[in-house]
Amino acid sequence: GFGVLKLRSNNYTKDFGPTRIDLACTRNKVQPSEAHLRQTSTKKADCTFRATAKALSINQRRWTLIIDDPVHNHEAAPDN
Repeated sequence: GFGVLKLRSNNYTKDFGPTRIDLACTRNKVQPSEAHLRQTSTKKADCTFRATAKALSINQRRWTLIIDDPVHNHEAAPDN
């Protein structure tokens, strides 16, 4: 399958938390390591997949997922 990671979350509101979360494929880009303890075990493919999750007040804070860029430029990971 495909893995998704949280790039950032913002628009924090009182008694709720973030109302926007930006998501990307786990094969997005190599993130620099601050620890330098080990190499990443995931093959990065500079994947362009992007999605945004929003919890808007006009929608009673129900989460809505918007796929901004549906393209994965790599094969799905094999099942284990």
